[in-house]
Amino acid sequence: MWVLKGRDDSARTFVPDMSDPQLARGQVIEMLNNFPYHYESMGFILELLIPTLIELTPEKMYYDGVPLTTTLGIENKSFGSGNISVQTGCTEDMVFPTDMEDRINKIVFPQ
Repeated sequence: MWVLKGRDDSARTFVPDMSDPQLARGQVIEMLNNFPYHYESMGFILELLIPTLIELTPEKMYYDGVPLTTTLGIENKSFGSGNISVQTGCTEDMVFPTDMEDRINKIVFPQ
């Protein structure tokens, strides 16, 4: 399943509400046909739908170029989001301290 994202600010992100891929495809095509100006003015992107809607964000904080600490943010993207709502950002999230030597930090912050 695909999500439609317009590169123009006036083009909203569209997530099909059908679980059948053929019906969802029809909804995306309908959006492109009904709002051609929004999606054709600067182009659009089709991205694979991420069904879990959980975002993991590792962070590393520095002071004067020296790394001080690391955290892992876990955000429930489906809370407060949807096709017609405004972007809410960090509506439901948790941030946990991590050790700089944790495996996730070795992966996302290589030397």
